[in-house]
Amino acid sequence: MVYLDVWGTWCGPCKFELKYTPELKKRYIDKDIAFVYLDMDEDHHDQDWKDFIRVNNLTGIHLRKNRKQIEPFWKELLLNAKDKAEYYPQYFIFDKTGKLVVEKALRPSNGKQLYDQIDQILNQ
Repeated sequence: MVYLDVWGTWCGPCKFELKYTPELKKRYIDKDIAFVYLDMDEDHHDQDWKDFIRVNNLTGIHLRKNRKQIEPFWKELLLNAKDKAEYYPQYFIFDKTGKLVVEKALRPSNGKQLYDQIDQILNQ
């Protein structure tokens, strides 16, 4: 399973939510779940992005795209979503086959509600 976090270093709500990810990761430490972070920052902020990851000890898979490069990701991620808004942060859940099963998943700050959402996918 993959829990995808689409965020930006410039985004206040994104930074707020990242405070809840250690608890989320701790809960699923022995489960088959990958945490992937897709950052939208312009190319000239590449070092800021790398520094943010290092300083905040953010573990997981990290990718950075600029505004133009992230457009196709948004199109694919929101293809079947009722709400097509491209706001930050947003979260998506993919099952173990790689199929997107939850568009606009709950945020880490939702705690138990998010855990229930993830557990439902893990137990399939």
